[in-house]
Amino acid sequence: MGTVTRAYSEVDGAVGEASSVNRVIDDLYTLVNGNIDSANIVASGVAPANIQDSAIIARNVDYEAMLLIQEVV
Repeated sequence: MGTVTRAYSEVDGAVGEASSVNRVIDDLYTLVNGNIDSANIVASGVAPANIQDSAIIARNVDYEAMLLIQEVV
């Protein structure tokens, strides 16, 4: 999904329209609920200690990385 852009920006003193506020919130919910991908995370954004072993399955691991692991084992 990449970067989320803000659809609306309310101005000081103005009354925010419900549809505008809801649009911003809906965009964030859509991103968080299953649409975060490598475009949203910097290369150093997820520390190895934060990755659960159960999340490491063959379809999620790069083929070349698997070859490197096999060489070490």
